[in-house]
Amino acid sequence: MLRKNTCFFLILTLLLTCFVILSACQKEPNVEPQPPQPEQPQTITNTPPTSLLPDDVDKASITVIGLDGEIILPELETMVSSNGTVFNMLRAAGMAYDLDVDFIEDQGLATIKGIKGLNEFAKGPDSGWVCYINEQRLAENPSERVVKPDDKVVWQFVTDGYTQE
Repeated sequence: MLRKNTCFFLILTLLLTCFVILSACQKEPNVEPQPPQPEQPQTITNTPPTSLLPDDVDKASITVIGLDGEIILPELETMVSSNGTVFNMLRAAGMAYDLDVDFIEDQGLATIKGIKGLNEFAKGPDSGWVCYINEQRLAENPSERVVKPDDKVVWQFVTDGYTQE
């Protein structure tokens, strides 16, 4: 009888061991794999916001237009500072938005040689950077013209009409 009980417990132990092993090896319930989600395209631009300035400050705007009307710097509102010149405004925007403004300054007067690698005379002897303020071509040196509230300053690369008679 002892032998029967031992044999019974041995068989029971063996069955329980097999049950535990089989339970551990059993696969997870079948879950359908989800198709990979396509990544959303990311557009990264260096476009500045048009204005982060409070309403109660005097503002002017600057825009830089390259060859064939390419917008290098969209219209950007800036704060008007006392005695801030058109040239200083361009330099500040150039530093803030990596425009690589190349210029020559002689006796306090500045000549813009290039912006963002587009240099004067690059497209002929009459090509270069021209400044307009409120749609009027700047008649004086950009270092002399003080920016006034609501001025719209546009620097534009032209292929004819760069040099004034």
